[in-house]
Amino acid sequence: TATAGSRVVLIGTGSMNGAGGVNNYDGSGAGGAGGSVLVDASVLEGVGLVRTNGGAGADNSATTSRRGSGGSGGRLAFHVVDRSGWRGTTQAFGMAFGQYVNAAGTVYWCHGAAPCVRRLEVDNNGMVVSLAADRDTQLADSGRLEYELDEVDVRGSAILAADVPTPSGTDRAVLTVKALYGDASGTIRTGSRRDLVVLGPRGTSQSLW
Repeated sequence: TATAGSRVVLIGTGSMNGAGGVNNYDGSGAGGAGGSVLVDASVLEGVGLVRTNGGAGADNSATTSRRGSGGSGGRLAFHVVDRSGWRGTTQAFGMAFGQYVNAAGTVYWCHGAAPCVRRLEVDNNGMVVSLAADRDTQLADSGRLEYELDEVDVRGSAILAADVPTPSGTDRAVLTVKALYGDASGTIRTGSRRDLVVLGPRGTSQSLW
């Protein structure tokens, strides 16, 4: 837990990107997933960049079917009370190359005095993930069935889903969102044993979808 006077100032770039794939000429050179970053402070300031993007897949041959896939985005989490001085940028993109575009990572904010505002951002930088490829960004906490967030922002062609922890049975995963935002390119996967409950407005920071 952050102390009352703790302060993080980021000016440069903090990078935990996944490594690029190695050229093996057999389609096995996939890029690595992005890493994880946790910032826990009372005050967050700066104009820098924090990123946990996936690594590029290797160009194993001239045949697309033998190229390694890109890595998925990583996880960023900020637990801060005051972020009024933060003008920086975050990235957790899945990488596009080879056979597949991989899933976006997540940027999670718990900001403000307790109880904090819980905000989840999922952005894949416009790289389209096939719904049929099962490469969505999953909320997966072992044994958990209910997720509740104050704000969710899905954009840049990202796909978000609450994971069902058991492949069989009648349990359902429920994602409850108080306010839903995006650029109309993102998707929240519902369907078999996955429910979405939106309690508040839908839109961008300027206008509704």
